[in-house]
Amino acid sequence: MVNRLHIADVLKSDDIKFLRILWCDNGNVIRSKAIHLPSFKRHLHNNGWEELRCEEFLYKLEQALTKSIALQSLDAVFDEPVPEAGLEPVKEIRLVPDWETLVMLPYAQGHAQTMGNMMLDSTQDPWELCPRDLLRRTVKKAEHMGFEVKCGAELEFFLFDEEAYVKNGELDPVDTDLFAQNAAFEASRDVIDDISESLFNMDVELAYYNAEAGPGQHEISLHYTDPLKLADRIVYMRETIRTIAREYGLIASFVPKIFQESTGSGCHLHLSLWSGGRDILGEDDGGDSKLSPQGEGFVAGVLEHLPALMAFTAPTPNSFKRIQPKFWSGAYRVWGLDNKEAAVRVLRNPFGGGPRHFELKTMDSSANPYIALTGVITAGLDGIQNKLTLPEPLQRDPGNLTDEERETLGVELLPTSVPEALGKLEQDEVLKNALGEEYYKVYTAMRRFEHEERGDYDLEKERILLLTRY
Repeated sequence: MVNRLHIADVLKSDDIKFLRILWCDNGNVIRSKAIHLPSFKRHLHNNGWEELRCEEFLYKLEQALTKSIALQSLDAVFDEPVPEAGLEPVKEIRLVPDWETLVMLPYAQGHAQTMGNMMLDSTQDPWELCPRDLLRRTVKKAEHMGFEVKCGAELEFFLFDEEAYVKNGELDPVDTDLFAQNAAFEASRDVIDDISESLFNMDVELAYYNAEAGPGQHEISLHYTDPLKLADRIVYMRETIRTIAREYGLIASFVPKIFQESTGSGCHLHLSLWSGGRDILGEDDGGDSKLSPQGEGFVAGVLEHLPALMAFTAPTPNSFKRIQPKFWSGAYRVWGLDNKEAAVRVLRNPFGGGPRHFELKTMDSSANPYIALTGVITAGLDGIQNKLTLPEPLQRDPGNLTDEERETLGVELLPTSVPEALGKLEQDEVLKNALGEEYYKVYTAMRRFEHEERGDYDLEKERILLLTRY
């Protein structure tokens, strides 16, 4: 439970200059508006608020910021509303701080930050196009069914020299070392140390770090938590990495595919299914690879809906340049035990008992994490409700199979473009209903617009446009 008295005391102190309120839009651009707290307090004082009591002060802050509904249809490149989304700039909603997400920014002294909830001003209800509330409703649906989903994420990103890029347009990576080579860690140790310390001080719990396979590519993973908190932490993590990298004269980029010849950057999800305070994904007495009926249903639901789900988890034309065979990205609609080329990888339990989590590889950081997690959880719950079962796990690299073998085994290539994924979504009533009619209209209009504008761009042109967007 949030201690509102403590929060009010912190924000009323002279140490805090700005309160930033963040949101992640439907183009997955992280944006913010900020309240200058010294001026805000002076304004209250000048209007007769002699004593800034806790509830009164926070209530006034919660009413302070509005934004046009059209901002939820901004294109990630042109920064203009997508007309087909139908969000005219004629209506305002309130951007209300979620005090549970309040942090002091270690890299910006005097700045506090929260995530924002989008609220209708007239009724003080959540706006139906608020992605955080969309995920919150999905989590409650799981709870009503008696389940809890816990999840973590692996975020991959590149680090480039900013000066070389500004002067010459060249991508000069901080290293050219190999996957997990310690030399790459040492080359970026100072910036990685500052990133990890800042995130730790913001209560963002990190699990692991390693250098990745691409030149200048790194990966930091987030510990398991509830879905809404994970999505918030993904947002905070991306902003922190980008900001601190810039302090070191570097560009941090989460663009899914930057170099044709090397692996792209994903945002792999790891998920587990809980009930009654314990992980029930696997059978405790069924060996290290035996899923429980509910666990199998959940995983099978994700696999069943995956072609349509990619409209949420891999939403940009650039996303599909990453999801290719032989690039560790899960290009085929298969699942496997410890199979890193499977789109859905169930991890055996090294300590005995059934599996405790599984990995979804077909997600990247051009995806809005709230929408993506909504889709994944919805798909899994549908699998439980309908008692879906899994085929036999594929224990080979699907990219090494012949066409005949793939046909015999039922190994399908996942969608290879935005229009194909949107076509699958159009046929998927479960995921469409998860968004709701209005949100579905806005979201798909934006994805179509992006494809029509940039679907035929080559990798170099995409890189120029998107490098600092994601």
